[in-house]
Amino acid sequence: MALFGRKKDGADQRPHDTGSPDGDEGAKGKGRKSEDSAVGVSISPDKARRFWEHARTADQTANYEYALQLWLRGLRFDPTDMTALESFVRSALEFNQSKNGKKGPSRETIREFSGRDGVNPYLSALLTWATKPRDTAAIVRAAKAGAKLKIDEPTFWLAERAQTILRAESKPRKSLCTQLMAVFAELDAFEKAVQCGEMAVRLDPTDGQLAASVKNLAAQAAMASGGYDEAGQEGGFRRNIRDLDRQRQLEDEDRIVKTDETIERMIKKVEHNLKLNPDDMPSLLKLVDLLKQRMAAGDEKRAFDLLNQAHARTKEFRFRQGAGEIKIRAARRKLVAKKEIADADPSDQQAQHAYKALADEFVTLEIGEYRLRIENYPTDLKLKFGLGKLFFEQGEHEDAIAMFQESQNESRHRVASRSFLGRSFLAIGWIDEAVQTLRDAMDVHKVHSDDTGLELRYFLLTALQMKAEQDRDLAAAEEADKLSSAIAIQQISYRDIRDRRDAIKTLILSLRQDDRR
Repeated sequence: MALFGRKKDGADQRPHDTGSPDGDEGAKGKGRKSEDSAVGVSISPDKARRFWEHARTADQTANYEYALQLWLRGLRFDPTDMTALESFVRSALEFNQSKNGKKGPSRETIREFSGRDGVNPYLSALLTWATKPRDTAAIVRAAKAGAKLKIDEPTFWLAERAQTILRAESKPRKSLCTQLMAVFAELDAFEKAVQCGEMAVRLDPTDGQLAASVKNLAAQAAMASGGYDEAGQEGGFRRNIRDLDRQRQLEDEDRIVKTDETIERMIKKVEHNLKLNPDDMPSLLKLVDLLKQRMAAGDEKRAFDLLNQAHARTKEFRFRQGAGEIKIRAARRKLVAKKEIADADPSDQQAQHAYKALADEFVTLEIGEYRLRIENYPTDLKLKFGLGKLFFEQGEHEDAIAMFQESQNESRHRVASRSFLGRSFLAIGWIDEAVQTLRDAMDVHKVHSDDTGLELRYFLLTALQMKAEQDRDLAAAEEADKLSSAIAIQQISYRDIRDRRDAIKTLILSLRQDDRR
């Protein structure tokens, strides 16, 4: 089966380059197609790569929505690059788990990729699916748009995931099954096309025309994948049979959304490996991960016990850390359940006290786990950043300052560390230190129009306003006024910017009157 680089419509058949977008071979990229293969798209790898470099920076500073925009802007110039597509999906997963992700992407982000021409339908469908991973219609739409653009490898990657999601649905839609069947057929992936077609036939056994189409596809699949075209080569047909289990295992491991059947099969495979070699730690970690995904009765405890046993046997802290993560996850679920009870009846004092007590226990547990990790990995500044955030949220600002002063030395967390550091100084009344730290953060970040830039400007103007009020400093008040005006122009509903701007205007009038006296 010739999935990628196949000859079609007279296009040249070329081998694939697996170079990274960041390397010297970045102009080709992973899964590179010839420029003519993407219909209506002018491939410009250099332009795309510039967007992706900024996207990585946005990811590192936890500015995930901006990262999504940048990945998609780059894909507009080079939709064939698999590394960028996979990175975009990872950013979307982080965005979905963030506070802002619960609301979905902003109207501005949606509008930017909502055009009906060129690559826009593909990008729009990608954005919808990535921010709503269970939206089967969106990922099928993305696969169809990819097929129309003739970007084969991204299309196949999306179509496979769409098929997995469809299989997991209790009531899949026939129309989506047939659309996906057509996408796979367009890619000459006839076995996959047959699977989708058979699913559609099960949903509507009365559709004779569909059944006939599936039968024809099955014949094409037999010719393409049965090895008949290799009959004159040693091991042709039998080799395909031998490779089937290995191929299925690779496909299972690569899926983003795994069905219960897939997870069960993978667990049995890993358990078998561990029986043969009990000291195979990578297999043990894989088993732990699969148990955490399956979450049947007793799975979480078994994963916890496996990690603790591995830690006792090897003395390697990574196993103790994994057990701690499971403990935190279980505690977080209990906390969420308590919060739901407390929120349901705010007048129930017993429920409120129970939630508060459990919340305090949870924070103590988290801080304890972070301290233990830092003790074992003293040079890991990411851990110090995480502990600093916990201290900050608890109002333990001096402890937070100590952590952020160290974590700012890592480039990935430099901007966020300095932002929290400035706010911590502000909380303990060290206003000059807060102003200087927030200025430094803005100098490093440079982009003022994204979410991080807005936040930095907001807290800097807050610090300047406090300085103006405390020291009766007109220059500080005027700088705060400029910052508040810029934020209001960009986003008038941002936090309390209207009220703060009015207060700063009043403060400036008062300070100018003082100067006249």
